[in-house]
Amino acid sequence: MKKLILIFIVLLLNSYIVNSQDYWENLNTPPGIGIFSIAVNSNENIFIGISYTTGGGLYKSTDNGVSWVLLGFENEGISKIEINELGYIYVYGGPANTIYRSIDNGLTWDALYESIQGGSSMNSFPGGLLFASGGTGTYVNVIRSVDYGITWEEVLIFPSNTEYPYDIEIQNIDTIYIGTINFTGGGGVYRSVDGGDSWEHIGLTDHYVSSLAMNSSGDLFAGTRGHYSLYEGGVYVLPKGQTEWVNLKDDELVTSMVINSEDEIYIGCSTLDYFWGGVRRSIDNGQTWEDISLETMYDRDIEGLVLGPEEHLYAFEYYSPTPLYKSVNSTINSLPGNQIEKCNKTYNYPNPFSGETTIYYSFKIDNPVEVQIAIYNSQGNKIQDIILPKYFGKEQSIKWNPKELPAGIYYYELSAGSIHTFKKMVFQK
Repeated sequence: MKKLILIFIVLLLNSYIVNSQDYWENLNTPPGIGIFSIAVNSNENIFIGISYTTGGGLYKSTDNGVSWVLLGFENEGISKIEINELGYIYVYGGPANTIYRSIDNGLTWDALYESIQGGSSMNSFPGGLLFASGGTGTYVNVIRSVDYGITWEEVLIFPSNTEYPYDIEIQNIDTIYIGTINFTGGGGVYRSVDGGDSWEHIGLTDHYVSSLAMNSSGDLFAGTRGHYSLYEGGVYVLPKGQTEWVNLKDDELVTSMVINSEDEIYIGCSTLDYFWGGVRRSIDNGQTWEDISLETMYDRDIEGLVLGPEEHLYAFEYYSPTPLYKSVNSTINSLPGNQIEKCNKTYNYPNPFSGETTIYYSFKIDNPVEVQIAIYNSQGNKIQDIILPKYFGKEQSIKWNPKELPAGIYYYELSAGSIHTFKKMVFQK
């Protein structure tokens, strides 16, 4: 009874009601496995890494979970899967936390780096940049590659041997953030503004920072799954240009966090220490939250979230008979076929894309206004200005073709009177 009352209070204070039974579909998985990691490539192929205690291995599904193919690594736990802009797959596997790479969608693998310990985080950025956690056996470190993983160098050391990088957020080739957990105190968030050559600690000391994500405005969000000395966890934000973290949500053990291209925030939550598991969502930059969990999720750890190429949300439970879920619809409310409309909206579809993408925009106005779109590369350099006809109040669109530009992350800024919107798009060749 006490648990039921607690659920009611949390939902009443922090969320509004959604029909979560219609939000999720349960995907078939190989029997008896415990999912340890997940990734989805641009073709909607799903990759799941399996815990060593349930047999290990890396599986791939090309049909939305109906069937699975074992790609190898039997009896090896796969703690992390990362897929870059070229479709290269990187995994941490085995007792030595070796980094492997496949350039043929998992058919063959090359061992790139043996890290001994670490193996909990890895992230890539277009152009060959990778950061990963690692270690020598006597200390934990962060390593960097600028050539798609062929060579690596050590860029940050945690000499205590008790502090582990749990997530890495790459804003651009210069600015990188690392969230760490130190179970003996310390830890928090580190930042580099010179591509990883030097680092500074920027706060959340003693918080167990499990996940980092950034919105299109440059605000950095951190999910925490506990604290060294306090009984707390939740979501924090470091607004762009600020130095003080702001607490947005308490009473959650956050395991994972993603932000979609419309800046909606999703967090996965653990059941450890009598907290409630499940998935929460915020559509107002973390000011309010809604619970989108299935009833069965409350008693289970949601250990991982990831967005697919059309921004469906995938979630996996830790050691569960039904471990893998996918949102029935895309999380992008304005995609074709979805019914929720916003007064002001800007998005491009498809995203990621190859060839060309279409930028859509609509907003409420009192009088016709001039519209301009500026395109920027990942370094923040403007590469194109697009002047559009006056806007009269109906949804408009324009196609954008990068032509000879390199694959990678681009940004577009739409300006129309007092309205300014900044969005991210991913170009894949």
